[in-house]
Parts: sequence; structure tokens; C-alpha cells
Amino acid sequence: MSEYCQAIVGYLVPRRSCRNLPDARCIKCQASICHDHARINQAGVLCTACALPESLKGFELKNEVWFTPEDLSSFSEAWRKQKGARGGWVDFT
Repeated sequence: MSEYCQAIVGYLVPRRSCRNLPDARCIKCQASICHDHARINQAGVLCTACALPESLKGFELKNEVWFTPEDLSSFSEAWRKQKGARGGWVDFT
């Protein structure tokens, strides 16, 4: 088993691996996983990625999300308003 859990955590870049010690191995991908990232089903223990419903496994952000020109203009305007107060860094999450 790997030294640490191999689940990827975080939603924004940079993403990183979990820092917990592994408790099990995913039955599909064989990744070492901790108790926080283990999902149990009838077949055994799955990692969070393998336990996702099929409808979500093929989701690609770059192909699935579309912004209108009005959206982009709004984002741009929000960035211009906020950058001064935050030193140029704006988090839209």
C-alpha cells in the first residue's frame, strides 16, 4: 500500500493528495485510501472517484460549462471592482 492515501483533494489548482494514512485499497483502481475517502458498497471498498455515479464520471468542465458574453462581461467587471481592494487577487468561488 502507498505511504499516504492517494485520493486527490481540493477543488481549485493546486490540487494535492490526501495526507492521511491509508486504511484500505480500492477494489476497482487499487488506490490506497483512508477511511475519509473510502466508500463501501456490496462489492467492497471503493475510492471516491470510483464510487461516483456513471452520470458524473464523464463530466468535463471545459466541455460542459458555457458562459455567455454577458457572463464574461460580468466576471470582468467584478474583477475590475475587486482587484484594487484585494491587491489584484480575486477568488470567484
